[in-house]
Amino acid sequence: THSLGAVYHFNEKKTWTLYGNLNSSFSPEYRSNPDGSPLDAERGKQKEVGLRFSLNEGRLVGLVNYYDLLQDNVTIADPNNAGYFLQQKGQRSTGYEVSLNARMTDNWYVMGGYSYTDARNDVTGVPKDLQPKDRFTMVNRYNFRQGVLKNLGLTLGVIYVGERPLTVATSRGEPNWGPMPDYWKVDVIANYKYRPKNSKVSYEFSFKVNNAFDDREIYYVGQWYRYTIDPGRVWQAMVGARF
Repeated sequence: THSLGAVYHFNEKKTWTLYGNLNSSFSPEYRSNPDGSPLDAERGKQKEVGLRFSLNEGRLVGLVNYYDLLQDNVTIADPNNAGYFLQQKGQRSTGYEVSLNARMTDNWYVMGGYSYTDARNDVTGVPKDLQPKDRFTMVNRYNFRQGVLKNLGLTLGVIYVGERPLTVATSRGEPNWGPMPDYWKVDVIANYKYRPKNSKVSYEFSFKVNNAFDDREIYYVGQWYRYTIDPGRVWQAMVGARF
């Protein structure tokens, strides 16, 4: 295997940086088919180029990159012969990512990113199962540092996942109900830190709500004949002490 990388800084403060890398991978395959036929090792080649930047004295930090990953001899279960395997060549993922980390004010932080991934088999053209083309995340956090709300922190997280193709089932005659639909998921967190005067013990109270809008159509695993869904709105209340 090999790995090669280069970095170029556009200025002395290194606020604008261009980088690129080339990598290869080798993963031995120890499994074999029931008839004793061995499976070949998985091999991969990866290319990536990106631009990192830091603006306004580090208040805004970001990354934009493009990548291309090619894998050969990827092992999957043979859908027509239980206990046997198939090895696919030309499993490729190409795409780009944009991520930002911003300190809007001394109290307000924003982190987020978007990625586009085109994952498919170059030989057959079949898209990679359970791989969405579009993903988006954003997290806002606000910390109160003074006033009656001092030591209170509020967090709002938003996740978007695009449509995803199903995993091919190994059984026959099952309907293809895909693709799995896209979804938005919103999480909310509130936490408060309290330390009594002249005390060595500090307390933290936290309240978290996952899937705040109670979306019951968030699928995580999907095959032609089965699926796993999010349980809906879930809340947690926690109390901790540090001494």
